[in-house]
Amino acid sequence: MCRSGLLLPHNALRRSTACSNKKVGHNVALRRNTTITMLGQAVRRFTTSAVRSSHYAEGPGKNLPFSVDNKWRLLGMMVVFFGSGFAFPFIVVRHQILKK
Repeated sequence: MCRSGLLLPHNALRRSTACSNKKVGHNVALRRNTTITMLGQAVRRFTTSAVRSSHYAEGPGKNLPFSVDNKWRLLGMMVVFFGSGFAFPFIVVRHQILKK
């Protein structure tokens, strides 16, 4: 819509400069939106194909650096891991007390 309030057809011989400027600005914005949309679609296609082509096992516990299949082994590993962190300050204090 132009300043005059009239709609001009595409094949109109006389266009006002205000209408043509708006049209050019509209085309630039449309081109920019189309480019961003195409880029977004390309990224989405790449990420979905990358996820689809991965050959990693899925399921609970499969993405951990240790096995959770044997519960007794897991219990032992957790006792050693958390127990060493809990015992460290007591061992340091004992060492400082015994040191002369």
